[in-house]
Formats: sequence, structure tokens, C-alpha cells
Amino acid sequence: MNFAPAYGKICRMGQELRCEEAERLIPHFLKDELQTKTMEAFLRHIEGCPACREELSIQYLVAEGLSRLEEGETFDFNAGLSRKLEGAGRRVRFHRRAQIAALLLELLIVLGLAGVIVRLFVFS
Repeated sequence: MNFAPAYGKICRMGQELRCEEAERLIPHFLKDELQTKTMEAFLRHIEGCPACREELSIQYLVAEGLSRLEEGETFDFNAGLSRKLEGAGRRVRFHRRAQIAALLLELLIVLGLAGVIVRLFVFS
């Protein structure tokens, strides 16, 4: 069951997550199920909340560490969690840049259409 759409509605632009919400999002973060806006709020909260960061560390250790140890693989806990957080941050930044690029493209299209309309009606 994918909870990403429901959790995407928790965070509205500019609204911060409470600890209870952030803790409920941890398993979905670890499974890469969070929508971009929710992930952005989650990352902001985790960066500033030592208690939730510790809970994330515990759940990450349980989810990733045990499965890797069962497979006989070595496991660098800190590096693995850091890579996961850095990757999530990159996805958020990429999504933000893509949104800005899309808005600029829309603006250029509107301005281009406005220019065509002006030429048609003013110069005809």
C-alpha cells in the first residue's frame, strides 16, 4: 500500500511538520514514497530536530541494517543514512529547479503569444 498521496497533503507550502507527523513519515521516507513537498518539509524538520533525527537513525538501522546483515554484507550505518538524506535533498532541489524552469517556459510562451496577438490586431 502506497501512502505517498495521503502524506503529500500533510505539508502545505510554508507549513512546518510537527514531530508526530515527521515520525509517521519516516517509514515512507525510507521506502522513497514521499512526494516532493512533503519530503522537503520532512528534511527541514529532520535537520532541525535531534529527537526525530535519532528516530530516523533507529528506523534506518532496523530497516536497512538488519536486511544487509542477514545477507552477510558489511554495513556503514552513518554513510548509508547520509547518502539517503543527500539523495533526497538532491531530488528536492531538482524538482524545485524543474518547477522554476517550467514557470519560465510558460511565461515565455505567454509573452510570445501576447506578441503575436498584438501584431495581429495592432498592425493589421
